[in-house]
Amino acid sequence: MHVPEWDEAFRVTNEPVGQNDLAWRREDLKLDGLITMPQVGVWQITDAGMQDVESWARCVKEETDAKSDWEVDLNDAQDDELYITKATVEWARRIAEGHCRTTLTPPLEKLLVLQERDQKRLVLETQLKAVPRDIAAVEQKIAAEKAAIESTRGELKELEVKRKAVENEVGATEERLTKYKSQQLQVRKNDEYQALGHEIEATQAQIDALEEEELKVMYAIDEAKRKCAAAEEELKQNIAGHESRIQTLREREANLQVELQAAHESVAAARSLLDEPSLRLYDWLAAKPGQPVVVPIHEGKCGGCHLKISFNIDSETRKPDKLVTCDQCGRIVYWEA
Repeated sequence: MHVPEWDEAFRVTNEPVGQNDLAWRREDLKLDGLITMPQVGVWQITDAGMQDVESWARCVKEETDAKSDWEVDLNDAQDDELYITKATVEWARRIAEGHCRTTLTPPLEKLLVLQERDQKRLVLETQLKAVPRDIAAVEQKIAAEKAAIESTRGELKELEVKRKAVENEVGATEERLTKYKSQQLQVRKNDEYQALGHEIEATQAQIDALEEEELKVMYAIDEAKRKCAAAEEELKQNIAGHESRIQTLREREANLQVELQAAHESVAAARSLLDEPSLRLYDWLAAKPGQPVVVPIHEGKCGGCHLKISFNIDSETRKPDKLVTCDQCGRIVYWEA
């Protein structure tokens, strides 16, 4: 397919026009059910999509078989200044003649079904394992918020104790002041009278300072009570939300367990249709890191490790009723145009 020069320009998102349009066309094909994405980064044509491609290919073949000037006629019917090249026509004719169908033998079809169900099982197991961790994380939040409230309450208690201590000290100082005043009335010498007068002044100043400190502590107590009340109200609301989240997680856990049980049964049913050698090979590969284990060959490269396979392996994949493995990574491979 020819890409006109204007498609190589850039949109305001700094993305080439051609790539941006291609992404939107691909999304349209997905919504129409013509392609699907079995895993991240991998697009796969559906049966409906293959039928649509084959229908288009037959039209191209009929047109090119009937007319020598097919290139002009076909390109006159194209929109957006796109035109069909000879390479495109050759590809379309190969599809119409049945040369580009994926070669899937019965064992491969069964293995792909098993792999799809196995991957669903693995996803469910991963999700199920995550639920207890999620619940523990929410419970930790509850514990942390309760600890913060206890810390605020502890600060309030400390202020109350401090206020009581200041009150006691004020009372003791006032008793001492009363004692000094009583002694001053009883002395006869001028120097003793003056000395007691200094003591009275100093004690009174001490009382004034203590009373000022007591007022500050009382203000602090009022502020601490306000903060504590607000924090307790917030905690009450947060805990309600956290408990609701935990309840949702527990319900999800129960649903996942049911789905996982059904997935196990589905996997068992798929395994029962395979022979022992195929199962042994599949299990051996599935136990190794790297999924999926049954992959197509694209442009002579393994769909798993993306390395080029040998000519011999490529030829073996086209033989019926035979499982072939990649000579690079060991995955089961099958031929696909």
